[in-house]
Amino acid sequence: MLSVMMSFPEIIVSALIIGLAGSIHCVGMCGPIMLALPFDQDNWLNRFISNFVYFIGKALTYAFMGLALGFMGASVFPKEWQQWISIGSGVLILLLIWLPILFKSKSQSAFQAKIVKTMGIWMKKRGLFAQFVLGGINGLLPCGLVYVALAASVSAGGVLQSGLFMFVFGLGTMPLLFLIGISRQTLGFKFRNTLNKAIPYVATILALLFILRGLSLGIPFISPDFAKMEKMEMMKKSNMPSHSHAH
Repeated sequence: MLSVMMSFPEIIVSALIIGLAGSIHCVGMCGPIMLALPFDQDNWLNRFISNFVYFIGKALTYAFMGLALGFMGASVFPKEWQQWISIGSGVLILLLIWLPILFKSKSQSAFQAKIVKTMGIWMKKRGLFAQFVLGGINGLLPCGLVYVALAASVSAGGVLQSGLFMFVFGLGTMPLLFLIGISRQTLGFKFRNTLNKAIPYVATILALLFILRGLSLGIPFISPDFAKMEKMEMMKKSNMPSHSHAH
């Protein structure tokens, strides 16, 4: 199969979709954490800055995770396998989304307990640096949604692309939690529960798009024919006039 690399718009849109769709899940999981964080409460501007710094720290942690995974993928898999990686990512997203739902797995790992304990230590500190570190630590919490995003980031097609994908994903999870941090209020349970039920279906659609993309079926925008595209690119290069001139 041919090498397939996600374009910049594809990376941004895909990562934002996962982040925004999953932000409802984040409200349920991290909403209470947001309310407990020691953000500067003096005025609205200070709350805004504290929350923003916190989320940048979190998004950067996701970005480093994406870079690490992208590096491992680049060193293990040749570029010619990129279409298979796209298909595999779609299948992995489906498994990560539906297996926990079907088997109701909600066990807390020892690693997660250590992360929560470390966050507790940093919650006692004040200042923007503490908020930044707290955000970074929060990004390490085991989360099925993050695993879904990481699986999708592998098909971005490169180390930097994977890092960018995860950074944008982190920003995508930000809006609702940001509002909670600013207003100090959480969403109603019924509203949150209703939206939370839609997440698996949104992720399923995205997974199917990754699979279709890797299959290269010749469907415009959804599953382009990469073999045809590469032939056209080669023909363009062969027809380009030479720029060497005799002087």
